[in-house]
Amino acid sequence: MMLEAWADAGVPGAIYTDDQAFRSGTLISPEIHRELYTESFQRITRTAHELGMKIVVHSCGRVYPLLEWFAECGFDGVHALEPTAGIDLGKVKEMIGDRLCLVGNIDITHILVDATRDEVFEAVRESIKVAGESGGYILAPTNSHEDISVERLKWMLEAVEEYGYYPLKV
Repeated sequence: MMLEAWADAGVPGAIYTDDQAFRSGTLISPEIHRELYTESFQRITRTAHELGMKIVVHSCGRVYPLLEWFAECGFDGVHALEPTAGIDLGKVKEMIGDRLCLVGNIDITHILVDATRDEVFEAVRESIKVAGESGGYILAPTNSHEDISVERLKWMLEAVEEYGYYPLKV
């Protein structure tokens, strides 16, 4: 299995990538997700943990109805948290921030493509302000694609250096 190979190579964690939602909502009902995938997801997360690895689930889209289930399946974190799908990072932090590490939420349709430096800094500052306190948040782009600007990625990292510590410099 792939997880075993990664563990043998010293990889400390894995990301399970399989989009579960559109911007408008889940691909299939949360009940069908539970029925069809719970056992498999629990087996994957149990294997990762037995190998000493952390495992994060990636799904683009409006994943609110799946967040509790991701935690129940044993994932350690959730990635994308796509603002263009209407995901409010503060709401996610309240819902599940004590059970899953939140990863992502930096927009790849504008902020990391054609935003101004000030807009990039503001997006980073706001994400850290909303989800960073008490830990459990890793700031990251929601995804990757060819239009992402290297300059804006550098600005994102500069903003993390400026705002990534508590108390937050406003």
